[in-house]
Amino acid sequence: MTASQRREQLLDVSRQLFAEKGFEGTSVEEIAARAQVSKPVVYEHFGGKEGIYAVVVDRETTALTQALIGALERGGHPQLLVERTALALLDYIESSTDGFRMIGERCASIEVPTAIVQEGGYLCYALGDNLAAFLRGFREAAAI
Repeated sequence: MTASQRREQLLDVSRQLFAEKGFEGTSVEEIAARAQVSKPVVYEHFGGKEGIYAVVVDRETTALTQALIGALERGGHPQLLVERTALALLDYIESSTDGFRMIGERCASIEVPTAIVQEGGYLCYALGDNLAAFLRGFREAAAI
């Protein structure tokens, strides 16, 4: 496996683990074990858990931002822009549930009262798991 392929493998494995367990619940040991490499390989590519997490989150936020900007750049009536942008968000949630969970966890980890963090985290997971599938019928009915 080339260095570039190994890097992508580590990113894929890390993305899954971060989505499943969150940043705090994921360890370099788990990333290495799931990728079937030694811990030094992870450190060599990313410097540690924080480095790999930063790359994964950056990729997800870039993908989501590009989808939303793409919906807005098509122009049209403001209502249509809002609808297209909302549908772009739902498409992202549906196609990248793991990524949405990570972004949601990141948002929920902002220092605010504990009840709000817990509710925000729950809401993000519920959206990532259920809302996109539920609203798929709405998108098809709207035919936008």
